[in-house]
Amino acid sequence: SFITVFMLLLFVALLRREQLAFIALWVLITLLTTLVSKSALIMLPFIAASSFLSLFALKRYGLLALSASLFFSHLGVFFPLTSDLTAWYASSFTIALAICVALAAFAFYSSLGGQKLLSGKLLEE
Repeated sequence: SFITVFMLLLFVALLRREQLAFIALWVLITLLTTLVSKSALIMLPFIAASSFLSLFALKRYGLLALSASLFFSHLGVFFPLTSDLTAWYASSFTIALAICVALAAFAFYSSLGGQKLLSGKLLEE
C-alpha cells in the first residue's frame, strides 16, 4: 500500500492532475498484476475491477483502509477457507479468522470514540 501511495505521488508530480494520475496508476497496476500472475486474458476484467476497487479505497478512505483491505484479502490467500474443521489446515484458518474478528471488533470499538454501544434510548421512547 505504501508503494501504491508513492506511485500515486510520483504520477501526480509528473502529470500535474490527480484524475490522470489515478487513471495512469490504475492502468499500471492492472498491467503489472496481469503480467506477474501470468493469467489468461479472460481474467483481465476481474484484475481491472480489483485494482479499481483498491484505488477507490485509497482515494475515498485513505492509506489505512487500503492497508487493511490488502491485509484481509491476503489472509484468504495464505490461509485457505474451510468449513471442514477436521482438515489439516483448519487450525491455521481458525487462527486467521480469530485475528480478523478481533481486529474488526477493536476497529468497531475504537470507532465509537468513547460512546456507549447501546445508549438505552430505545427503551425510553
